[in-house]
Amino acid sequence: MTQLMNVISRVREDLNPGLKVGAVLLTIYDERTNLTKAIKEKVREVFGNIVLNTTIPRSVKLAEAPSHKQTILTMLLIQRGQGIHGPLK
Repeated sequence: MTQLMNVISRVREDLNPGLKVGAVLLTIYDERTNLTKAIKEKVREVFGNIVLNTTIPRSVKLAEAPSHKQTILTMLLIQRGQGIHGPLK
């Protein structure tokens, strides 16, 4: 969380003082772990209702996307049959 907040602050200071965070998407999400649940809770405390309900789960295929010269979005389309589908909400 600290790292994310530092990146947002640096971008505002160095590149875009008017930067507004429009949405937060949780990635590498594994709902089975207590750590993930705690992080989700903290992110919601800090960012409130701009945290999307959609999550991107931890996935070996997504981690391998760059080695296959694919984007994460392309890999997500490939994984539709594995339960990842629909618009971000």
